[in-house]
Amino acid sequence: MKKIFALSILTSMILFSGCNKNVVFDKSQKIEDYIWNKQKIIEFDFDVNDTISTHLISFEIRHATHFMYDNLLVELIILTPSADTFSQDITLPIRDKEHEFKGKGAGDIWDISIPVFYDFNFPEKGKYKFQIKNAMPEAKTVAIMAVGIKIKKEVKNN
Repeated sequence: MKKIFALSILTSMILFSGCNKNVVFDKSQKIEDYIWNKQKIIEFDFDVNDTISTHLISFEIRHATHFMYDNLLVELIILTPSADTFSQDITLPIRDKEHEFKGKGAGDIWDISIPVFYDFNFPEKGKYKFQIKNAMPEAKTVAIMAVGIKIKKEVKNN
């Protein structure tokens, strides 16, 4: 019985590790008291060595069921190793057309992965800084538990 249990755990680990083999960055920051103040800028540093591959960049959002909006408005700022700055306002859809939460829910916690940039190419090697600003109209956005970024190397099938 112990051998079967150990074998099933090992098989699960192999299967799930294969799903993330192209993920090159995946980090989130927890939001204190689940209230994201506009002054709180979320930052991540990411080292780039590959300027040839394209990447999929996604936002990873964890929120509570009392998040009252259909969308989360953010500003993404990317600082390159040579100090160039790229900025873009992004609308992250949290609910679908029927006003139901997107993503996966467990109890009153919801996780959603939202792709925002496909075929993204990092133009130079070195350290990039990602800054995420709360762009919602209010000074505080309630029920946001964590905000993150996932970067996945895209694999092209010929």
